[in-house]
Amino acid sequence: MILKKFGPNASRTTNLVNPQHAVSSLSRRYRSSTSKPLTSILIANRGEIALRVGRTASQYGIKCTTIYTDPDAKSQHALSSPFSINLGDPSAYLDGERIIKAAKDNGCLGIHPGYGFLSENSAFARKCVEAGLVFIGPPWEAIEAMGNK
Repeated sequence: MILKKFGPNASRTTNLVNPQHAVSSLSRRYRSSTSKPLTSILIANRGEIALRVGRTASQYGIKCTTIYTDPDAKSQHALSSPFSINLGDPSAYLDGERIIKAAKDNGCLGIHPGYGFLSENSAFARKCVEAGLVFIGPPWEAIEAMGNK
């Protein structure tokens, strides 16, 4: 499936089926803003979403750091990465500042929010960028323009 883009980048399209295309598009966008390749990310989600993101990123040689909370300590996503961080209380999955700090402290260059609250939070996306991290998702301005649900 090909998605046509509208607006200032109307001539560009995005291939929604081919994950390699999506990764290379992200990689080009990232490299255009910095000279370092995107080699490590923090996955700010849990369960199957974290596993899928981690599996795909690992196929491209990207080091993945996962986060988990006490109730998820024995879950597959917590055990799947040698780089896992226990955030303690379950509410920590929504603590953007703490997640950004964990990413920075562990040498991650980007944050993948997964699906759900953080992926739709323009303030979180903006804070990632301000902290020098790549937010793997739409620009915070686009999230803000879509409004809150």
